Amino acid sequence: MHRLTTTQLLGLPDWGSVPTLVWVAVVVVDVALRVAVLGIVPGNRKPSSAMAWLLLILLVPIPGIALFLLLGSNTVGRRRHAKQAEVNARIHERTASVAALQSSDRAPAYVSSVATLNRNLGALPALDGNAAELLADYAESIRAMTVEVEQAQRYVHVEFYITAWDQMTAPLFEALVRATERGVVGALQGPREGQHGEQQHDQPQEGDPAGHARGS
Repeated sequence: MHRLTTTQLLGLPDWGSVPTLVWVAVVVVDVALRVAVLGIVPGNRKPSSAMAWLLLILLVPIPGIALFLLLGSNTVGRRRHAKQAEVNARIHERTASVAALQSSDRAPAYVSSVATLNRNLGALPALDGNAAELLADYAESIRAMTVEVEQAQRYVHVEFYITAWDQMTAPLFEALVRATERGVVGALQGPREGQHGEQQHDQPQEGDPAGHARGS
């Protein structure tokens, strides 16, 4: 006659059996992975992106983690680091004679340290003698830039994030044309469709303008 053990009588699992040990190991690993991703996934990510990854991993852990390892990296690759280092080296070479920006009575005390940090991280030196005016009204900003272009005598630089020649911006671009006709050196910078970075254009591109003008 087969005698039942106390564990069997109480309906408890046999903790010494291989299937039970495998099941416990799977549960422990699953819980550990779910806890780990709560601390790993949100790092250096937007809340919306982190939440999407967390939901995917928590709902389907194995496929979610596999996709995260394949597509979820937010680090810059070696080629990008090497390219940035090359660009920084060229900038440092060409700006070696530019003196470091020092704080003055006109600027807060932290300006010099910020300028040093900017040059060490981004290579470009900060220069003194600059002034900027923030105009919240779009039409007013276009009129102000048009005035700057009209007053320019030697050069004028206009930089846009996105540019368009329309009824609102026509006076500005017409002023640029007149400036170049009277011998002012002009440069209009904005995005070129299909390419990365800032490119110089003879004609503005389609889009909603937003930019600034600087002249002398």
